[in-house]
Amino acid sequence: MTKNEKIINIVYNRTGIKLNKAQLNLSTINQTGEYSVEPNFKRKLDDWHLVLINTRQKIIFIFIIPKNHNVYSNLYKRNDKSVYRLIFDVNDMNFREKLRYERFDKYLIAQCKYNENNF
Repeated sequence: MTKNEKIINIVYNRTGIKLNKAQLNLSTINQTGEYSVEPNFKRKLDDWHLVLINTRQKIIFIFIIPKNHNVYSNLYKRNDKSVYRLIFDVNDMNFREKLRYERFDKYLIAQCKYNENNF
């Protein structure tokens, strides 16, 4: 079972939310202490499932961004790839994206705890 499949199962078992693997991006805390994610431009064609995993506090944050929402026009786009670039501060519970300052807390639909045994 892949990491994404494990996360999908944990989220479903803890919250009842079914995440779409094809529309899923997830990020754990990186070496700079931030969440970093690069969803492709096709994410906006369907509801985008974003999962941020706080590996320090063992919390999974689940976001669903509606398809064709105007937020996509405000996101930072990389010039060298067909992806958006989003960076979030781990301690910002408003989940304000650092490159374009979009708040993602309005898309937060659930959060759940996990433990190391789940992986």
